[in-house]
Amino acid sequence: MKCSECHIKMGSSRTPEVVINIKKEFEEYVSVCPRCFNIVQSSFIEEVIKLEEIDRELPKGEIGMVMAIGIGWLMESLVLNKNEIVGIFEHIIDEGKDPWIILEKLSRSSTTNVKKNVNKARLQLEQLIR
Repeated sequence: MKCSECHIKMGSSRTPEVVINIKKEFEEYVSVCPRCFNIVQSSFIEEVIKLEEIDRELPKGEIGMVMAIGIGWLMESLVLNKNEIVGIFEHIIDEGKDPWIILEKLSRSSTTNVKKNVNKARLQLEQLIR
């Protein structure tokens, strides 16, 4: 699947369990653009595409998809997705990952087109969680 905004290949997988626990209405599958973090939900996908095959700044495995979904919610709206964002980033921290380092890398990455938004969102997220 290609992103409707960026027209590049999206990472696609079964929706991680933690995402379904946080936001019950999520579909069975999810795709995330590694450039703009646009999220597309679906009841099926054509093929699983790991995000780390597309963007090396994101962690490997399911936690990378969880992180990408969290960033997608951040880019969509911190106000509308506040509870979901806090829940998902607390999960990432509980899993032993440092989301601030990953967000910092993404804010400097040449492969994302949300650099300023990621940096601003990172600061707002720190205020919510820390």
